[in-house]
Amino acid sequence: MAFLTDQISATGVNLTDLFHIVDPYDTSQGNPAGSSYKACFQQVIAALTGGTSIMVVSSGIGSVERCANDNEAAGNYSTVSGGLCNTSSDLYSTTSGGYKNTTMGQSSVIGGGEYNMVSGSCSSVVGGILNTSLNVFSNIGGGSGNTVDSSYGSVLGGVLNTASGYITTIGGGNKNTINGGWSSIGGGYFNTSEGVYSVIAGGFGNYVDNNGCGNFLGGGVNNTTGSVYSAIGGGYLNTANGGCGAFVFGGCCNLGGATMSFIGGGDSNTNYALNGGIVGGSGNIAQGFNSSVVGGGGNYVDSPVSMIGSGSANKIDTPFLGCNFIGGGICNTICGLPTGVSTILGGSLNKLSGISSIIAGGHCNTVNSCCSNILGGNANTVTQNYTSILGGSGNTLTHSYSSAVGRGVYSVSACTFHTNYLSLQNTPETDSSNTNLLVRDSLTGVVKTRDISLPLNYATSAITSSQTLTWDKSYWGVSGSSNVDLTLPTTTLKDGYYLLIKDEAGTSGSYRIRLTPTSGLIDGNSYVDMNINYMSLTVMVRNGNWYII
Repeated sequence: MAFLTDQISATGVNLTDLFHIVDPYDTSQGNPAGSSYKACFQQVIAALTGGTSIMVVSSGIGSVERCANDNEAAGNYSTVSGGLCNTSSDLYSTTSGGYKNTTMGQSSVIGGGEYNMVSGSCSSVVGGILNTSLNVFSNIGGGSGNTVDSSYGSVLGGVLNTASGYITTIGGGNKNTINGGWSSIGGGYFNTSEGVYSVIAGGFGNYVDNNGCGNFLGGGVNNTTGSVYSAIGGGYLNTANGGCGAFVFGGCCNLGGATMSFIGGGDSNTNYALNGGIVGGSGNIAQGFNSSVVGGGGNYVDSPVSMIGSGSANKIDTPFLGCNFIGGGICNTICGLPTGVSTILGGSLNKLSGISSIIAGGHCNTVNSCCSNILGGNANTVTQNYTSILGGSGNTLTHSYSSAVGRGVYSVSACTFHTNYLSLQNTPETDSSNTNLLVRDSLTGVVKTRDISLPLNYATSAITSSQTLTWDKSYWGVSGSSNVDLTLPTTTLKDGYYLLIKDEAGTSGSYRIRLTPTSGLIDGNSYVDMNINYMSLTVMVRNGNWYII
């Protein structure tokens, strides 16, 4: 006897073909082997677990879909493996699950989620809701409302992020946008990168403009960079947009506007100095190349290789000569032409104009000369080179190589120390080795040295030929057998000095002796001749000239 369960399996079956169904547990037809029924394959699918657990051949060639859930694998060799109302419409595309997801790109994938769409080839949306991948080799990990419309772009998550630049990545956050190529945004809110090779790590409202290349924004709020290879670490409303390599570490409202410029922090600082730096403070400005401001407020440097340490409202304004320094204080100024290599250490309202000069401190001191200094005090003034005021008040130097200390002292001559009163303690009463004495000018009050008359240094036949006389002898005997030219020595600081010249041989009537000053005149002439036998002349210096006495 043949049993129903022994029937040969059918081939070439389609969805509407009838086939036998044997229920071995149903003996209602009187056969102990079971009962036999006919049905089409569609009826069997509908009867099994609500009609949702079977993969069926779809409309695309070699494609399959989860049946009875309005899924469609229309692309050739495509798959919709689960979910509801999902579509895979391109070659080799896959939708794994979720609701109303659409895969329209060749070899693309949607893992799950809702209302996600992939239209670029070799692209994917892993999950989330309302995410859209529009270009080739692009990826969205998850989140909501994210869009990638560039090739090789990625949005890993977040909300309403858009990656439009070539080979770009957004890690997460909300409403972040990349339009420049080879760039990334880590996260944050409303950040935008339009430059290439740039990074915004996070923060709010940060921006790399379309002129930027190789820039970095670490975080903060509303920071902007638009130069090349520049960076902002964080802070608020900071800008780096000058040249190449500008860096603002943090702070508020700072501007790095020059190549290789640096601002560490602070508030409202501006750096237009090539290779210059502002460490911190408020409202400081650096403008000369290689110039810097360490801190303080309202300080200004427009001088090459110059620096202000701290303080308030200090200013270095020498754009052509540099290497100036203000250490601190208030309202100190180095300016004017020519001015360079000069220093104000501190104080207030001090002003310096000159080369290699110093004001150490004090108030309202002024130097308008080179190689001069004021160490301190109040309202002191220097107007000539190589001068120094040690301190005091209201002192003025108008002569070179002079110095002063005291109150209200005005210089009267060069190479002089000026003061109100001078006390010389413990000076010796006599000194046989000293040939100078101190004298006081009755008109100017200047104390200066004057030679005590030297003993006559007589040397027989000391001079027989032309030569320059010196101050180590006051008597010169001449024994000449030919004309003799004698050059008188320098007159510098020799007022009142004298020399005696004598024709010892009695030959000057035949061989004249000519006296010629090194500088100045002698009795109003450029030279004087001795032309009488045994003649002698005594000549003395006064005011740089020689006189016969």
